[in-house]
Amino acid sequence: MGKSLSFFVVFLSFCWLVNTQSRFTTPTADRYTSPTCPKTNYGKDEPSKEENLYACKQYQCQSCCGENITMELAQVPLQQIGNVNMDQCSEKHHPLSGACSDEWTYIECFYQCSPNLFPWIGPLKKLHNIPICAKFCDNWFNLCAADYTCVAGEGNWLTGLDKGFNEDGTAKNPCKGGVSCRNYTQVYGSGEKLCNTVWGDLFKYTTDEEHCVDPSDIKHNLDFVKSLNPSYEVNDCTVTPVSYTDAGVIVGIVFGVLAGLFLIAAGVYYFMQRKKANDQPSKKDQPKTEEMTTLRTTSQPTRENPDTPPNTRDQSDVEEA
Repeated sequence: MGKSLSFFVVFLSFCWLVNTQSRFTTPTADRYTSPTCPKTNYGKDEPSKEENLYACKQYQCQSCCGENITMELAQVPLQQIGNVNMDQCSEKHHPLSGACSDEWTYIECFYQCSPNLFPWIGPLKKLHNIPICAKFCDNWFNLCAADYTCVAGEGNWLTGLDKGFNEDGTAKNPCKGGVSCRNYTQVYGSGEKLCNTVWGDLFKYTTDEEHCVDPSDIKHNLDFVKSLNPSYEVNDCTVTPVSYTDAGVIVGIVFGVLAGLFLIAAGVYYFMQRKKANDQPSKKDQPKTEEMTTLRTTSQPTRENPDTPPNTRDQSDVEEA
């Protein structure tokens, strides 16, 4: 009896461990099946439409971020995103390069704004182990290889940087304990380590290019999420239905074109009338009444008695008339 009970306890413990582990490594299909916002420092509880995003416009039809964070993400190159100084070593070295900044923008927009990361939302509504495409990670590393960071340790920005602001509102020096600046090549050495380390367990470097997410390719991500489970609903901002506002704009354009055609036709008609008028002799060029009388008089044959009524003329006069 004691052995059976011990075996049963061990079996239940094993099942619990497997279930707990799977929640961090596989999509949590039992929790969320439609666009949902994870728990982030600057996100919303539920996705909604945003009209005035300054960056990350690819998510504006249903976004997990508001316009405030996108104002910071619209900076080129990136400076301060929330409480994180993205340009950590510009005073000692060079500012964050534009190419590296662009890749960080893809990452931040993807993490802060996408409503389609629900398969990887775990306990406490936190994201874990999102399979990120090796191609993106390698490109991200290559573009940032010569840029600098003062992250401590293995390169985890969650724990290796000082974040936040001083009492006067200025950003804190991100370098912990006098940690010196090193370039990405020295800190990470590869795209795999960059993705697996930079945000802790948020990303997982994946060489299966079909079954992964790419922050720079929304269409690929939507196809991947839908392939995980046929019942999943995703939000596709790449297909925007025509709204009543859009229809009004279209109608305005049509009427504008018609008005333009009418003005062109009126202009052509006016031009033709002017041309026709110019082709006709003017009144001053036409003979006066006295001149016409003289012309008619000189053009007719001379009669012996022009004042004789027609009925009194002889036959020769009639024939001449």
